[in-house]
Parts: sequence; C-alpha cells; structure tokens
Amino acid sequence: STPDYIFVPCPAVLRHKISNVPPKVIDPLKSELWSGQSLCEFYAGQTNTGSPPHWHVLAMNFLMYGTKKWILAPPHLGFHSRTPANEHWQKYVHGKVGKERDGYLACTQRAGDLMLIPRFWSHSTLNSAISIGYALEFAATVPTTPTVKQPNK
Repeated sequence: STPDYIFVPCPAVLRHKISNVPPKVIDPLKSELWSGQSLCEFYAGQTNTGSPPHWHVLAMNFLMYGTKKWILAPPHLGFHSRTPANEHWQKYVHGKVGKERDGYLACTQRAGDLMLIPRFWSHSTLNSAISIGYALEFAATVPTTPTVKQPNK
C-alpha cells in the first residue's frame, strides 16, 4: 500500500541544489551553520499524518506546500515516542494531558515558512493539509536560543 507519510533522504539532485542555494534568510558566506549540513530529508504527507515526538541536532524545516502544526518542548521536557502522530496529538495535544503541560510551544507552519528546531528540543508535527517539504540537520554545534514571536492580537 502507499504510505500516508514519507520521510526519506533527499535525492542527490535535490540535495545538491539545496546545498548550493540556501534560503535568503541565511548568508552562506557568514554562516558556519550552512556548511555544517549533515542530513537532508524530503517529506510528503497526507492530512493528519506527521512525526511523533522526537529530538535531534539543530534542524531547519522548509514547508514548500501545505500546512502543518508543531508542538515543541525544551530539552528538560522532551521525549521520544513511536506513537503515530495523529494518535499522539489526539491524546496529548488536543486532549486534557496536553493542556496541562507548561513550557511547550505551539505554532502553525504554512507553505513558504522556514522552521528552526533548536538542538535537543523535542518536537511533533501534524499535517493540517497535504504537506511537502524538506528538512536539514546540522552537525555543527552552533548555540541556538529560540525566539518566540507573539501573534498580533
């Protein structure tokens, strides 16, 4: 059967283009970060699919098409899970347990948005619509401090 969500190493041609054409927000001449790419992964997923909670090195996620929700937790609150994303979100995010967790951050990523995931921060995603994009991980140990931008009310 066809998988509802795929997360696979980038094809060589895509990795080459990504490595040589960083997003406009990153100046590759001034950034050790860009040269420290250790992994490029392509993803595509149906609505209500995504990633269960996990953590890794510093990463950037580029959503090219669709919409996805994110939950992020600082290292002291983080954990890994093999529970499928839609089950995790039903139980812990939309359910009572998720509302009791202080310290978690939530946001929605839309097509064209770049998401920075700090090193060792747990995160889980849920696609709100069919979503296509790619993620980069960086081996360099660049310190990352998240900045939370409050929405205009």
